[in-house]
Formats: sequence, C-alpha cells, structure tokens
Amino acid sequence: TFKVYESVRVTKHRYVLMLVPCPTRLSQPLTLQLSGTDILDTIDSEATGTLKDCYTTLVRCAKNPQLYFARRLNAAMKGLGTDEDTLVRIIVGRSEIDLDTVKDMYLEKYDVTLKDALDSECSGDFKRLLIEILH
Repeated sequence: TFKVYESVRVTKHRYVLMLVPCPTRLSQPLTLQLSGTDILDTIDSEATGTLKDCYTTLVRCAKNPQLYFARRLNAAMKGLGTDEDTLVRIIVGRSEIDLDTVKDMYLEKYDVTLKDALDSECSGDFKRLLIEILH
C-alpha cells in the first residue's frame, strides 16, 4: 500500500490518478497514515502553479466544504471592489444545503458575522437580498 503514496509523488500526472478515482476524504487519512504528512503539505512541496492551485482547492473543498466556502466569501469581499457574482453563487447555492454552517465557519475564522461583513461591503437592494437569504 505504500506504493500508492509513492506513485503520487513521482509525477504531477499521478496526483490526478490519486485524486480522481479515490475521494479526497478517503485519501486524506491514507496519506497521513502512510507518510505522516498532510496531503496539503505534499501538494505544496510537489506541485506548482495552476496545478497546485487546483489540487489545493479540491482538497480544501473535500476536507471541509463549509470552511472552503467561508474563505471564498471572504476573498470575494477583500480588497477593492466586491466580487458580487461569487457572493451570489455561494450564498444562493449553499442556502438550502449548509449555509448556516458556512456562516458559523465564517464567524469562527474571521471573528465577524457574515451578515456584518456583507453589510459593510454591499449596498442597496443587493445587500438586502443577500442578507434576507442568510436568514
């Protein structure tokens, strides 16, 4: 079974073979057990560029989707301007799935409620609509 992990480290293409057929939630404990290394640390040391970003996103989303979406919401409101498309996509998309948990993760990670963050970053009818969906 150790060859599974070794094959992941050989080439970038082997990462794909590991991540696609085996759900990341299952491969994470296997990677930790066999190597003593977190899968994100392995990706960080073995992949680069866009491929690294893709793998990191896949693993983060699979390990804790609610935290992943909380981070994406925060990133959409950071800096100059607001990525309104991302806010709508996540808030509407998660509203009937796990938005309450995403809100909890947002508060835990950023020490501000998602409602307060939206209140300070958005305005008008758009803000009212997003905040209404949060309830």
